[in-house]
Amino acid sequence: MLFSGDTLLFDLVPHIGIWKGEPHALEDYLGSLERLGSKNIKMIFPAHGRSGGDVKSRIEAISCHYYFRLLELYKLVCDNPGRSTYELAPHFCRYGSGWPGVSAKRKWIAMGETLSHLIFLRTSHYVELRRSGSGSVNFPGKRKLTDV
Repeated sequence: MLFSGDTLLFDLVPHIGIWKGEPHALEDYLGSLERLGSKNIKMIFPAHGRSGGDVKSRIEAISCHYYFRLLELYKLVCDNPGRSTYELAPHFCRYGSGWPGVSAKRKWIAMGETLSHLIFLRTSHYVELRRSGSGSVNFPGKRKLTDV
C-alpha cells in the first residue's frame, strides 16, 4: 500500500508547475511515476479523491497525458516560432482570446505549467530558448518530437 499524496491521483491529473528550487519539475515527476510503476503496489491512497488498485494502468494514463501535452506544446512552438512563454501560455492552457480577463492567480498557474513543459522540451532539445530584443523566445530545437 502507498499513501501517495498528490503524486498519484485517480480522479484527475496532478498539476505540474515550476516551483523555486525545482527547475525540472515535470522531468522529476515523470521519473517518480516510473519508479512507482516498478514497485509492486496493490493499493494507492491519494491525498484526495478516491483510492485505487489499478496502479500500473493509472500511471500509464498519466504518463500518456503528459506525453500528449508535451507534443501539443511542441507543435504550438513549431507553428509559432519566436514566441515567449507568456505568449504561448494562453494557447497551451486553452484560454485563447480570453487571456486578458484571466485572474492573476490563474495566469501564474498557467505560466508555471507552460514553463515546466517548455523546460522539459528544452532540456530534451526539442525546443530551444533564444534571446531577443524583448526577452527570451522559443524556437523548435534540433530534435523532432513526432506523434507516435
